[in-house]
Amino acid sequence: MASDLELKAKEAFEDDNYDLAYDLLTQAIGLSPNNADLYADRAQVNIKVNNLTGMHFCYEKIKACVFLIPSCLFCVYHELSAWN
Repeated sequence: MASDLELKAKEAFEDDNYDLAYDLLTQAIGLSPNNADLYADRAQVNIKVNNLTGMHFCYEKIKACVFLIPSCLFCVYHELSAWN
């Protein structure tokens, strides 16, 4: 499940294993492509490794998810915090 992969990705991120975190989040996104939280988490991984192109891609996906689910305030928070 996407939630299991997300949990493992967060553990990898906390252990500074950014490659594994990115791979796990990519798998989770494949299972749940409209989950803005997954894109926001992957954007954070991209920020950590200075991959600004990857971060910009995730930012665009977050905007699309927020458009699909306008009531997702948590998604909006991640959208804004990715730039800080």
